[in-house]
Amino acid sequence: MLESNRYDWQPRATAMPLLTAGQQPRFADGVDELQMLTNADFQPRREVYLPTAAKPFITATHEVTAELSGVSYADERIGARISAAAPTMVVVAQTYYPCWRAYVDDRPARVWPANYAFQALEVPAGVHQVELVYQDRRFYFGAAISLATLGACLGFCCGRRHRRTGVAPVSKLPRRSSH
Repeated sequence: MLESNRYDWQPRATAMPLLTAGQQPRFADGVDELQMLTNADFQPRREVYLPTAAKPFITATHEVTAELSGVSYADERIGARISAAAPTMVVVAQTYYPCWRAYVDDRPARVWPANYAFQALEVPAGVHQVELVYQDRRFYFGAAISLATLGACLGFCCGRRHRRTGVAPVSKLPRRSSH
């Protein structure tokens, strides 16, 4: 017998939230990372895979009990309060993209690719406010160039139309003599 609600949303008790913290950092690249992520022993609640290039910059060394509170999601912004006794990793289960910027207590923090496709950042021990903000400066630069180009094109077209009609400005009309 087929299920009638096959395409309805079915919540899973094992699903992880978008934002997690406390995982032990592990380091691997490429095929090695993919193999570890697809291994039956992989425990995403306890470990996070980062690129080997991150190793010199990460001070967290082990799994840490961390508490997330005040988690908020808005357009182009994710925020949370993190409390941990030791440096810890915060993992965001959204696609890694370099335009995402992280801030810990309003200071910039580095965002790393995590688990091959997600994002992660390190938070020091203690209680901290974390924010991830989408800031695509190239988009705004491109939009400004596009608007300037549109303005130049409109100016050029209006100037050509004025010359094509043959209507001369009043100041350039020949004067009649009064004799």
